Amino acid sequence: MGKDINHTDSNKGTTSQVVDRPERFTSPHPSVISRALEDSKEIQLPAFAYQHAVGSAESAAAFGQHGKAIEDYKTAFAIKAVESFAKDHCGMGESHLALGESDDAIASFKKALSKEPTHIASHKGLITSYHLMKSRLSPEDKFTTAILNQIIRPLSTKLEMLEEAAKEKGNSLEKQKPAEAIKDQQHETVGNKRPRPSTMVERILFKRQKTDINNEHQHGLS
Repeated sequence: MGKDINHTDSNKGTTSQVVDRPERFTSPHPSVISRALEDSKEIQLPAFAYQHAVGSAESAAAFGQHGKAIEDYKTAFAIKAVESFAKDHCGMGESHLALGESDDAIASFKKALSKEPTHIASHKGLITSYHLMKSRLSPEDKFTTAILNQIIRPLSTKLEMLEEAAKEKGNSLEKQKPAEAIKDQQHETVGNKRPRPSTMVERILFKRQKTDINNEHQHGLS
């Protein structure tokens, strides 16, 4: 490859130069492509299937079709190749709760909290499920009522702590204004005041503009 070969035509007595060219890229064998596609499906398709099932469940729940939502969530969680999320187990718990299925709701919320212990919506759902369970007890069943109260009380305390922490975090982020917001504030015009230039280029332009205005004013006076 890459060699120059001199070729003489005996009839015409002329010499021509032939240059070896590098071989063109050849596509891989179809079996290699097929195998690569199968490997890709094993990685990508479960994630797509999971997201599709969860999306379908969320849509069904939004329209009050909680039975269908639960089935779709079950379909998503059956895909073992994908790690499920706390918010999705919480969504399933909320559908169970909407149907009055307190036991199944509690199981779903606990699963969500096992994945994300600080998930506030799951804490709320879990407490609501226990309250629903307690509301179905007869007034005579004081023993079970006392047990449920002992379960609900620490959960409510923890929920208050989580909500307070989330509130403080939100206030902290609010105080830390991003640079863009500060820049926008500097450019705001208050009354008849000009916006303050922030960058070096803007300061130079602002100074030149101010000089031109002063020069025009002096020429006018003269």
